Amino acid sequence: MSSLNNLYTLELENKNENSYEIFDTFEYSLYFKNIILYKKNEEYILFYTKKNNTITFANTPFKFWWDVDDAEVRGILKDILGPRALISLKKFKGIEEIYNIYDANKKIFSKLSIYEISDFNIQVLYVHRIKGYKKETKEINKKLKEILNLDNIKARNLPEHLFSALNLKITRYSNKIDIQVERDEKAYLAISKILKKLLSIIRINLFGISNQIDSEFLHDFRVSLRRTRTALNQLKEIFKDEEIAIFKDEFAGVMKKTNYLRDLDVQFLTLIELKYELSGDLNDGLTLILDYLGSKINKEYNKLGRFLQTKKFNTLLEKWSKFLDDPSGSVQEYGYKPIGEIASFYISKALKKVDRRYRIAVIDFNPVNMHKLRIACKKLRYVLEFFNPIYREDIYSDAISALKKLQDSLGLYQDVQVQSNMIYEILKDLGQPEGKSSVYLVAGYIIRLLDEKKKESSTNFLDHYDNFYTLIDSKKFKKVINY
Repeated sequence: MSSLNNLYTLELENKNENSYEIFDTFEYSLYFKNIILYKKNEEYILFYTKKNNTITFANTPFKFWWDVDDAEVRGILKDILGPRALISLKKFKGIEEIYNIYDANKKIFSKLSIYEISDFNIQVLYVHRIKGYKKETKEINKKLKEILNLDNIKARNLPEHLFSALNLKITRYSNKIDIQVERDEKAYLAISKILKKLLSIIRINLFGISNQIDSEFLHDFRVSLRRTRTALNQLKEIFKDEEIAIFKDEFAGVMKKTNYLRDLDVQFLTLIELKYELSGDLNDGLTLILDYLGSKINKEYNKLGRFLQTKKFNTLLEKWSKFLDDPSGSVQEYGYKPIGEIASFYISKALKKVDRRYRIAVIDFNPVNMHKLRIACKKLRYVLEFFNPIYREDIYSDAISALKKLQDSLGLYQDVQVQSNMIYEILKDLGQPEGKSSVYLVAGYIIRLLDEKKKESSTNFLDHYDNFYTLIDSKKFKKVINY
């Protein structure tokens, strides 16, 4: 401060002790966007470190984007967080000093905030820009960097420096199979390595499910389970059937316990999108339905959480882990071949199933055939993703992306069917409470929206299939997988 005083006239305007709390998601969604969300006393602040810009807003404590009152902030958080919940990362207290900076004419041309966080030995300086003094503010920033030797610290690095100083360890989380596998590795070793990665994702998400943090923990848990089951069911002749039969049955049983809860989550996430779109009686009815779903979801999570803590489930994971550590006694002929040699066999097999289901669905278009096509696409996608570590080419990634769009379109068709049926079940359970006719008003509105979505997905899937087929039928793709 003394060095800066020699250059400018500074006057202390205010000095306060403040309480702070920093928030982010399990995946650090804001951190990786160079945004810091923190609470200062009773106000929330979104700090864009790259733009050196802040948005301050008042709100009761919130967890999801849909709990935010401010429309602008709600839209920002919705785009970044999706269904992810905000988690409190760190609470601390600090002293804030605000100084006015005067020019030669004794006019305030800038302000300087100094934050002292003694518990972590942190000092943060923030120069406020005042309209009409852009050049002067830039000069102050330059002088501060010289005085404090901060040339190596730029605004975009601030989250990294701050989180490090607060002893917050940032790790990147991904539910993708992002491991190194060589094409000449023996198939059983490479596949065991991939399955271990899936097991680690299953385990990582257990805490979030048991503590009901957000629905993405269950989603990623289920995806990893499905990928595991697809590997065991589709990649035959790698491991002996009698050795893995128990795991196939047990994992299928675990998956079954999560199905209804996932349907409830999807329904809730679909309806919460309408929270700020409806008004009057429709909004009242929506609130009743959301409260009903919230209660059901809470009960199902409690039930699933208890199961995930049972000895039976944890023994299953331990046995599966031990099997993957040394599966050599359970390997069949294909397991000893290089994974790069057998991958095309399994991919082409899954492709043929999708093609067959597509032809049936086009000839006889009905919910059953659409569902079977969706399942075939899902299995194909997991097979493609399973071998992604050995196929790094762009055409392969493009094919997976195109297949995902096709699968999403087919999934929407199925989800809409499930959601429509669930709305009728909700109406039946709620009965006709006095003065609650708004439930029936909003239910009719929702069913109409779902019907429109169903029609849209039933036509869009044809275009998505054509885009996907163009990629996998190309010479470039066939050359990559040696098909």
